[in-house]
Amino acid sequence: GRFANECIAHGAAKDEFVIKIESDDGTRTEKYMSISTVKDRLFGIGEAGAELADAFGLGTSAS
Repeated sequence: GRFANECIAHGAAKDEFVIKIESDDGTRTEKYMSISTVKDRLFGIGEAGAELADAFGLGTSAS
């Protein structure tokens, strides 16, 4: 859950993940994805995805 909490805490909206990326050349970008999209995609993988969603603290059922 720590990873997910940090991604959510750094975003303006608390219903999305914000992942900050720094390239080898120093270029910085941010990627945004709604939590519901992340959950849906993980649960779409099957049991392993559900386990990842749980590990990220996203709950135990798809949105």
